[in-house]
Amino acid sequence: MSYAGNVAVSFSVYFIVRLATEGRLHQILSAAVAMFIVGTFEVTDGFGVIVNVYDPIDLLADALGIMIAVSVDVITDRGYRTSQL
Repeated sequence: MSYAGNVAVSFSVYFIVRLATEGRLHQILSAAVAMFIVGTFEVTDGFGVIVNVYDPIDLLADALGIMIAVSVDVITDRGYRTSQL
């Protein structure tokens, strides 16, 4: 189906978690929370509220989106810290 949508949504969920916790969670913990959220959405077929068709490859696309988000977060955070010196 549309795996790019899964990548984009999971990428976004990661940063929503980071914003909601005001960055107090480590990137790995934020990634775990984001994966829990999107994974639960997938296996419960949209939390039982939204129509969603289970596809195990969606979980891989979700993991990819979160890995990309963590990479962007680490790279931009490192750049921010370097520019503050």
